[in-house]
Amino acid sequence: MDLQAMTTEAFSRIRDRFGVNVTLDSDGLHPLFPTCDGEAALITFNPMLCSFVTLYNLVILHPSIGTDPLTALTLYHIYHKAHRYTEARTELDCLERQVRRLRWKLFFWSKRPVRQSVDLQILFILLHEAAHIVFHAHPDFRAKKVAEARDAVKRMQIDSTGVADRYHDYMASFIPKNLPPELREELIQQMRQAMEEHIASITDYSVFLDPEDDTMLEEFACDKVAWERALVQCIEESPRASDVLEANLQLFMALFIIDYDRFLRAVYTGQCEARMIELPRLAGVSHAVLREAIWLFYKESYPVDDASVFLRLAERRDEGVKRHILPSMFAHLSHIAALQVETGAKADRKQSEALMRRWCEVERQILAFQAS
Repeated sequence: MDLQAMTTEAFSRIRDRFGVNVTLDSDGLHPLFPTCDGEAALITFNPMLCSFVTLYNLVILHPSIGTDPLTALTLYHIYHKAHRYTEARTELDCLERQVRRLRWKLFFWSKRPVRQSVDLQILFILLHEAAHIVFHAHPDFRAKKVAEARDAVKRMQIDSTGVADRYHDYMASFIPKNLPPELREELIQQMRQAMEEHIASITDYSVFLDPEDDTMLEEFACDKVAWERALVQCIEESPRASDVLEANLQLFMALFIIDYDRFLRAVYTGQCEARMIELPRLAGVSHAVLREAIWLFYKESYPVDDASVFLRLAERRDEGVKRHILPSMFAHLSHIAALQVETGAKADRKQSEALMRRWCEVERQILAFQAS
C-alpha cells in the first residue's frame, strides 16, 4: 500500500472505532510538519514534508551526502513563509543543484528504495495529529493514554551525576575536525561547560509530571497511539518478523526526523540558546517512551524477541545524520545571522506562485528518489 491508501485506511479505522471523521487540508505554505484542529477534526498537511522525509532517509542510507539538501529545503520554506522571496529563490536554486548532484551520485550507488520508509514515517506523523483529534473527542480515552505516558516518564528518572564526564569524548567527536585547532578546542570546551551546566536540567524529566499541565504527556501518548495504529496495519500487511522489525525501525525513526526539523528551525530562527535545555530533554523523553513501548511489544506481545536488535539498529541508523548536523551549521552561519533581521516583508502572490511552480519541479525530482 502507498501513503494515500495507508492514510485512507487508517482514518477509516479511526472513524469506525471512535466515530471521528478526520480530514486533511493540504497546502504548500502550511507549516512543514502537520498541525491539527481538534474541534474541526482537521489536519493541515504540507506535501513538502514528503520531500523532507525522502531526503532524510537518503542521508541515513548514504551519510556522505551530507545534510545540505535538508538545510536548503528548510531555509527555502522559512524564507518563503516570511515573504523573503529573493532569499527563498536563492535557496531553491541551491536545492536544485543539490538534487542534481544527488541524482548523479545515486546513479552509481547501490539501489535501495526508500518509499516504504517515507510512507510509514509520514503515516506515523499524521496519526500523531489524528490522536490529538481523537483525544479531543474522547476525554476518557485521553485520560487513560496520558496516565500510561505519565507512568512511563516516572520510570525513567535518572541521576545526572557524572553524565557530562562520561559523554565528553563522544560529544567532542561531533565538532568538525577540519576546523582550526584553537577554534575546535574552544568549541569543545564550550560544549563541555554547557553540558556540565545544563545536564541536571536536561535530565530532569519531572517537569513533564506537573499535575496541572499534562500537555507534553499528551504528546508522548499521541506518539504511542500513532505507533500502535500504524504497526497494526503493517502486521496485517506482512506478519513476518523481519518486516515487523523494519516497520518498528521506520516508525521509530520518525521521531528523529521530527527532532531534526525542530533543531534546524531553532538554529535558523534564533531560538537555539533559549531551547538548549528543552529540545534535548523533549527528544530524550519522547524517544524513551516509544522505545519502551516497542521493547514491551517484543517482550510481551510478539512471538519473536527482536527487542535488542531493534535498539541497536535504531541508534546506528541515526548516528550518521547526527554527525553532519554541526558541520552543516558552520556552513550556514550567514543564514543564521540573516534570519535574525526583521525585514517587514509583505506577501506577494505573484512571486509566491512563481516560487511554488519552480518548487513543484524540484519536488518531482526529489520524490523520484524514493525508488532509487
